[in-house]
Amino acid sequence: MRFTFATLVIAAFSQGIHSSPLTTSDATSLASKFPVSNLDALSNIRYNTTLGHGGLRSNAAGANLDPTLIVCESQNCAGNCIPFNLAVLPNNECFSALTNQFVSAGISDPTDAVLPFQVLVGSTNCASTVALPAANECFNLNGAVFNSFARIA
Repeated sequence: MRFTFATLVIAAFSQGIHSSPLTTSDATSLASKFPVSNLDALSNIRYNTTLGHGGLRSNAAGANLDPTLIVCESQNCAGNCIPFNLAVLPNNECFSALTNQFVSAGISDPTDAVLPFQVLVGSTNCASTVALPAANECFNLNGAVFNSFARIA
């Protein structure tokens, strides 16, 4: 039921989630400038994830904007990328309403603050997940298919 509710939330609020603060073209442009690292999902994956606590440190300073998850259909955060405003998403919910699979992801956070949550990307319904370890960096997600994410606090 939790996943069904999260899917409905995305459907109902998709404009708010996608539109602020970055547009799709802005997200693609921004993410393509991030340094790129490989994240081996097979060695870092969590199965049957229990949503827990954690923090994430940004590694770049800038304007005071909301952190945004950017997921991309191509390696190196290129091609078609979709932004999700992390500031408006509830904690500890899996969002599996993505119609396309993504193979790279990053978190845009122009502040130099510690984010009070983790961002996990995963397979359908977050059955297996991996945490994005840093902000303002693109992660090629190797070894798995990704189409869901969660903000964990």
